[in-house]
Amino acid sequence: MINRLRYNFDLLYELTKKELKVRYKSSVLGYFWSLLNPIAMAMIFYLAFKVVLNVRGRLTSTDWPFALFLITGLFPWQWFANSVSACTNVYVSNASLIRKVSFNRELLPLATVMNDLIHFVISIPVILAFLIVSGGWPSPHLL
Repeated sequence: MINRLRYNFDLLYELTKKELKVRYKSSVLGYFWSLLNPIAMAMIFYLAFKVVLNVRGRLTSTDWPFALFLITGLFPWQWFANSVSACTNVYVSNASLIRKVSFNRELLPLATVMNDLIHFVISIPVILAFLIVSGGWPSPHLL
């Protein structure tokens, strides 16, 4: 039983490492591209809701809390959306591995989600930077 758990953990680790390598194999910007996408989305939402539509409310009383609100929502959403979209194609993209090796197939989507989790955890300093620039301090209740 313990050997089987150890085997699955090691396999999950290697599959997650493979996902990370494949993701940035031909990328010039590398990890920064994962940060630029949610930041660009936040800027678009900020321009649309704060500048163009001039939305007012409790969260939009000043400029920075609304931007912080967008960033704190978009980074976890990107993790979820990227995980769901990548997991829909994970078995097709790893078909040659599935045919050649016998292992728990459930580890493939789990490795994809773990890959995106690593990107989310590494992007937390960006959220903290936005928080500190806005004059706040990290706490469980950001807004």
